[in-house]
Amino acid sequence: MGKGKSQVRGRWTTGGGSTVAVDRPPPSADERQADPRSNPGRDGRRVRPLVTVWIGLRRAVVASNWEMAKEVLATKDKALASRPLNAAGKYLGMDYTMLGFAPNGDYWRQGRKLTTLELLSPRQLELLKDVRAQELDLAMNDLYKHYNNSSGGTFKLVDMKAWCGDLGFNNILMAVVGKRYFGTNKSEDEVTARRFQKALIDFFIQSGKPVPSDAIPFLEWLDVGGHIRAMKKTAKELDSIATIWLKERRERMASGEPNGPARDFLDVMLNLKDQSHFTGLDPDSVMKATCLTLILAATDAMSTTLTWALALLVSNRHALKKAQEEIDAVVGKERKVNESDVKNFPYIWAIVKETLRMYPVFQTTGTHLAMEDCELGGYKVPKGTTVLVNLWKVQRDPTVWPEPLKFQPERFLTEKGEPDIKKGQNFEFIPFSGGRRKCPGGPFALQVIHLALARLLHEFDLTLPSDEPIDMTESLGLTNPKATPLQVLLTPASPSPSPVKVVI
Repeated sequence: MGKGKSQVRGRWTTGGGSTVAVDRPPPSADERQADPRSNPGRDGRRVRPLVTVWIGLRRAVVASNWEMAKEVLATKDKALASRPLNAAGKYLGMDYTMLGFAPNGDYWRQGRKLTTLELLSPRQLELLKDVRAQELDLAMNDLYKHYNNSSGGTFKLVDMKAWCGDLGFNNILMAVVGKRYFGTNKSEDEVTARRFQKALIDFFIQSGKPVPSDAIPFLEWLDVGGHIRAMKKTAKELDSIATIWLKERRERMASGEPNGPARDFLDVMLNLKDQSHFTGLDPDSVMKATCLTLILAATDAMSTTLTWALALLVSNRHALKKAQEEIDAVVGKERKVNESDVKNFPYIWAIVKETLRMYPVFQTTGTHLAMEDCELGGYKVPKGTTVLVNLWKVQRDPTVWPEPLKFQPERFLTEKGEPDIKKGQNFEFIPFSGGRRKCPGGPFALQVIHLALARLLHEFDLTLPSDEPIDMTESLGLTNPKATPLQVLLTPASPSPSPVKVVI
């Protein structure tokens, strides 16, 4: 960059072209308090707003405060709207047909338009309301069954991380391909379900690992570390499962058998009259890649955020009690929480926002590629430079967020307890990124998260199995899930409901 060069301390690598992380093992729970990445400013270090990082032969620029984030994601958004070519996009992204990896151009624009209008628009989200409600009913019934079938004392130990993961999978799978893989009335056998789940987990892990050929391209043929071989294996597994979805759906359509109570995204793709989105590409490959893009984007956002929210609440009993009192005041104890109630829970909304501030689903935005020479913060950024925003630093900046390591949902409320609509308008809070490359699945994920959290807190009492603090260690990778299970003791706050009628 012009105007002088910022120096970077320590070794930095690029994770599959999608994240930037310090090259060291993940910190233990004891080490985390001293980790400057988790505690920006606590050790006295000045957080630099813009840093140049050389990754082998390639230049990257990392923005670490809200002013620079605004420049990257808004002011210079058009110049930085593309994606770099890398191993993750080529092999995991199915030769860049997955929208998250696709370079700027007609394919990406048409795909983004299609997914937004046909699945993620307010109208489509409203049409999927019954699907969300049914999936949550089934998931809650599974918790009641676990409680009733267990022997022993009053409380029952549940791995809430696994429960949140299954809930997230089922919700997005039903919306995209009309399938339920986990829990009650699942449409697939356990082996197929866990096989798909493992492939998705491998995708996120491999996307976040450094690949030598991304830094030094001529090393690709050597495949140092076997990363490319592993990516090819994961992509093949995902492709084979998506191929089965297409085959089954075409057979069902040919027989005249209805798919289910609601039209899903795969129906939309198969019935497209305007196929300009597929120009020059194999239609089946595009359909599989687009469906997988949506599933990958939404699954981790839902399960990761809900898990972190529960972990924070059981560790902060005052916030848990305040949330339950808010829900009881609106709903009472005679009925369950409905989606229409959620708008009346400002404290629940604040809890979710504070969770996303402290534990964003992605530690950085996706990598942006400078399509032309431009300037950031007065520095010249040459064409071809990779640019990204460190969400961790932005959302834990002590100059913006007082006591950033404290869980304080109230910071998203006014003094009257109403939502602070101005909070986050200046890019100090961007959990789903921003600009042209903003994650479009945020509204879908948030609707599930708000309703699921409200119902859990309304229908169950949650406590920890011991006085030991929860291990809040994050996983390293493309996303930021909790590294260890979240074991919580549950007891119903009211009698178990009658079984849910399921429409397949």
